[in-house]
Amino acid sequence: MEINSNITPSLHPQNITSIDGYDDTTAGYVESAKAALELAYKSLGAVHSARTKVNDNSAWSKEKKILELAEFGEKNMDRVLPVFDRARTNLESGINSVEQAMSESLSKITPALAQEIRSHIKTLDTTARAELVQKLFAEKSYDVVTAIIDAPAFLSGITTEERENYKRKLHETTNPELVKRVKVMKSALSIIESRGPLVMIQTEKAIGANFDLIAKLRNEESATRRALIIKEHEENQA
Repeated sequence: MEINSNITPSLHPQNITSIDGYDDTTAGYVESAKAALELAYKSLGAVHSARTKVNDNSAWSKEKKILELAEFGEKNMDRVLPVFDRARTNLESGINSVEQAMSESLSKITPALAQEIRSHIKTLDTTARAELVQKLFAEKSYDVVTAIIDAPAFLSGITTEERENYKRKLHETTNPELVKRVKVMKSALSIIESRGPLVMIQTEKAIGANFDLIAKLRNEESATRRALIIKEHEENQA
């Protein structure tokens, strides 16, 4: 999609395709986010184009131009915002599904044996414990590692931070594609959540007036009163 200098780069769909880890294997999982930005960017571009044409209409007063543009801009905005909401819901659901899949135990060890493993790990000093866990990873004894991290950290004598580090390493080792996917999805979700409010701000910019001014103009039937409101607004902006 071509760059439009009238629109903030923060709403360009390239923000999604530039996410670290975005490729053919992850694109489909963030397509809703990319589509939301594409629609916002196209819609805002249409309002800017309409403004250029409206401003060329010398038969319309300044307030008439604003009101006509506002109607068009708001229709576009009302079409875009629900798409952002659906994208957010879609991403949240996808992230929860992936994280739930990754949280399922990988261990084939019986609960009794898992308890013995944790009890043994707990008797070791900090250095010996860390060395043993690293050895387990090197030997691909993932079921034993899972036995350690499947229970509260204190049962194995490790810290909560160590447990989370081992858990992350285990997922990255055994489920690299899922880890990559959820990372990209979380980045896309962050973009959708932070850029949604920009749609309204950028719509005001495209119209050339904020919504407070537009509301005042709509509430005034008198053309003279509208002109005064415009003048007051321009003086405040000066």
